[in-house]
Amino acid sequence: MMRRVLPAGLFLPTLALLLFGCASMQEDQARDTEELLAAAGFKARPADTPAKLAHLETLQPFKLVARSKGDEFVYTYADPKYCRCLYAGGPQAYQELQRLKLQRQQAAQEYLAETSSMDWSLWGPVWW
Repeated sequence: MMRRVLPAGLFLPTLALLLFGCASMQEDQARDTEELLAAAGFKARPADTPAKLAHLETLQPFKLVARSKGDEFVYTYADPKYCRCLYAGGPQAYQELQRLKLQRQQAAQEYLAETSSMDWSLWGPVWW
């Protein structure tokens, strides 16, 4: 059985493109999330000291986490990679975030419904 090996000259650029594409997608997703957080009223707090940055790196990155602070909840989102900041907001900002997410989802569904009813045959073969 003959085994085909992809030449290194072709493998390495392909691998680099894949890795760059994944990193770029993660950055875009983080940016989109952070725009929603800011629009909802979350406050961005930069990790502008070594101690803050060290603490930021211990938090779960790119995930909204509810934490109790006395009788209230504080919602935090840590971004140690791109903005190097911590977004924080209370229950009102969280509710607004949920409303904005729902609004965005509904707009995407409406767009898909509009484009799915389009007569693509008018525009020729799909592979153009």
